[in-house]
Amino acid sequence: MGLPLTTPVKAFQPGSTPVRDRRRYLTFNMLGQVKSSDERTNSVVQVDLYVPEIFVSDLYNYSKASLGERGVVLACESTPGGSASTVYFKPFDTWATKSEWAIQLPEGENVIGVATRRNFAVVASDKRYSYGGVQTFITSLEGDLVTLSGKLDLLMVVYAGAFVDGEQTLHYVLLNVGETKKCLAKGILPRSARSDLTWIGISETGMPASFDSRGVCRGLFINCDAAWIPIIDTNVRTSGDIQDVYWPAGITDRQLICISCKGG
Repeated sequence: MGLPLTTPVKAFQPGSTPVRDRRRYLTFNMLGQVKSSDERTNSVVQVDLYVPEIFVSDLYNYSKASLGERGVVLACESTPGGSASTVYFKPFDTWATKSEWAIQLPEGENVIGVATRRNFAVVASDKRYSYGGVQTFITSLEGDLVTLSGKLDLLMVVYAGAFVDGEQTLHYVLLNVGETKKCLAKGILPRSARSDLTWIGISETGMPASFDSRGVCRGLFINCDAAWIPIIDTNVRTSGDIQDVYWPAGITDRQLICISCKGG
């Protein structure tokens, strides 16, 4: 009998990719994409919107990004004996110079996830997560952060739980981070057997969704006792011996917006 799998789930940003040829996507959604490239002597972050693109000087080698309606949040981990873990917000409105901000986390604390939408920015660290350029609320998770995503006044956070039969369970919490600041739903996040969570998002009307490596997309229906219901199985759309892989960029109440990667 083989030993049970005990590798913890790694944290990730929705829409991000691994590094390939010194380039990677930090995030990709229905607003645009954030790309990072290592030019050997310096790094460059390029924000491509479905309006004119902007460039951000990358002095900290940013490794995480979240793209919102009003701007982009970039973050990096600390370096040994060097710079502190840093979070930077760049607004899209060029006239809004005072809304640009940057913070450095205390020594020993690292950013592991970021999210932003119209009215808030969230910074998740290995010690806490909070939102806002000026911190107005701080709370703790019951496990290690896996990923997070925001839309409207909603924030969905996924964190790691215990190992069961060799697989680590994932838990979610859906928060209203507007004026009410209340928990709307929480529980175990279902996914296909022997699969990895690869993406989460929230639709324009506030429906949280998840996508796993088996190609199944599930939606959280609050009015149905907070049930996670499979809404799309991409496997039924493939044929032949080679399976296409779908890379989600966003979701509406009718469609999963994704890129089809031929043959994986």
